[in-house]
Amino acid sequence: MLRNLTLLSVFFMALISCEKEGKRQVTLQEDVAFLANDSLQGRETGTPYEKEAARYLEERMKNIGLAPKGSAGTYFRTFSFKPKLTHTPKCNLWMVIAP
Repeated sequence: MLRNLTLLSVFFMALISCEKEGKRQVTLQEDVAFLANDSLQGRETGTPYEKEAARYLEERMKNIGLAPKGSAGTYFRTFSFKPKLTHTPKCNLWMVIAP
């Protein structure tokens, strides 16, 4: 009986001491750092950078365990918009050279 109890104790101690591999938790700060990174070049609509940010967010929502609530069972909602016209103001450069 004592032998069985000792064996059982050793088994449970070995089981408890095993290092468990868990998923690394990504923090909100890391999410913001990725999405605000200059490498995404502003995430302008329709660019590959916007799509990269969307894929990142989709993967994060899956990992968190959020159910897709977007269009056609995805994490995305379809919408239409009118793109903003890019207007670059005229720039004048004046140089004054003192004699």
